[in-house]
Amino acid sequence: MDPQFPLYAMESPWISALDDVLPFVDLLFCDETEAQKITTHSDLDRAAQVLLDAGVQTVIIKQGSQGSTAYQTGWQQQQDAIVLGELVDSIGAGDTFDAGVLYGWLHDWPWERSLLFASVAAGYTVTGVGGTQNMPDLNTVLRETQKRLEHNDL
Repeated sequence: MDPQFPLYAMESPWISALDDVLPFVDLLFCDETEAQKITTHSDLDRAAQVLLDAGVQTVIIKQGSQGSTAYQTGWQQQQDAIVLGELVDSIGAGDTFDAGVLYGWLHDWPWERSLLFASVAAGYTVTGVGGTQNMPDLNTVLRETQKRLEHNDL
């Protein structure tokens, strides 16, 4: 689930609008501002803990140029943003990241690989206008991910 933001004016915490669904969410994606608005915590670790305590299995907080952090109870993994060229347009990068994580998750990859794959895919999208113009084929993203995995011995 990626709840984005409310479509109407709503005071924080936004979690009240999500309380009834969070116990059924395996993966919750949000950016840092959304995590803070949902929970009222500016510290992302605390915000993630509130969401985990609400029943979410895995919380993934997207942090733009700072990358992302995935959280589960007793575990977290930070992933740097991947720069593959000049930033032209960030539209669609978050959605591409979400899709990349889901691809890895559905293939039973380790979290480290799924997050890296998602960051590589998002890194390509920001080099062109509109999010999809510069997105290469799957094999290109897989090769770039594998190259980085081998370089970091993950």
